[in-house]
Amino acid sequence: MHLLEDDLVLYIRDQLPPDHVMMFSEHLAECAECTHKLDRTRSVLRRIPDQREWNSGRADRRQEPRTPVNTGAMLRVVNPFSAERWKIQVIDSSENGVKLAIPVFLEPRMIVQIQLADTVLFAEVRYCRPAGSVFHAGVQVQERHQTSRSA
Repeated sequence: MHLLEDDLVLYIRDQLPPDHVMMFSEHLAECAECTHKLDRTRSVLRRIPDQREWNSGRADRRQEPRTPVNTGAMLRVVNPFSAERWKIQVIDSSENGVKLAIPVFLEPRMIVQIQLADTVLFAEVRYCRPAGSVFHAGVQVQERHQTSRSA
């Protein structure tokens, strides 16, 4: 098994989940082909501005204003299906997007279900980045359903 170039980019930019970093490092120590691919990828990336730096001077790409939320919720991955549920924090939201603080790394394009107090959201993961001891994920809302809670 060889490492994918997309994953090597994440490795170079320190954006891999911590448990993947050790696995990648061990593989690179033993695989000359992947080490060569890593060197080539580093060379290419040196010629391309880091997107984080490139975006730092730009205005927010969301078309709708963000509203701070800072509330707890539950998250479950529905595609690909996972029975696991995680407690998460909703940091902010806009009409079509939500920023989350989550305990696990989620791949872009995964579909998640977010259970809030009176709403269930189905959303597509757009990005997921390490942020201290958690990950920050941006999701694009696909469906929104109001729930009724009876006492």
